[in-house]
Amino acid sequence: MQLVQLFADAGERVDCLRCAAAHLRPGGKAAFAIVEEAVAAASEQAPPPLPDAREIGGWVYSSLPLDAGLDAGTIAVRRLRQTVSPEGGLRDEVSELRLRMLSAGALEGEAEEAGLRPIGRRAIPATDAHVGSTAVLLGKES
Repeated sequence: MQLVQLFADAGERVDCLRCAAAHLRPGGKAAFAIVEEAVAAASEQAPPPLPDAREIGGWVYSSLPLDAGLDAGTIAVRRLRQTVSPEGGLRDEVSELRLRMLSAGALEGEAEEAGLRPIGRRAIPATDAHVGSTAVLLGKES
């Protein structure tokens, strides 16, 4: 989710969208989920979701959201990432991810530049584990 918001600018997003268009057959569709500013602002007031955790081959991996907030045109998300070895050794680090602010309309405009056409939007409601998003649906001409 929010892949296109990881890119530094519109040029990088258009390159990604062109690549998607090149791999779609005529009539094919692609969907890109984004967090828009209003949703991001509302999520600043909500408690962070529970950690994601997984055990693989005796190793335990955990990612605990610490906070998220709007900062200079980005949504900054901080997480505590922990790894526990089968012997009980713990390694942890705080990581920060920055999502560039992006509206559905702006993404649709960039998609048109890349050879895709907007074909709809879908609301993805918030859950205990994820912030609400908008899925921007794009299609390749037949």
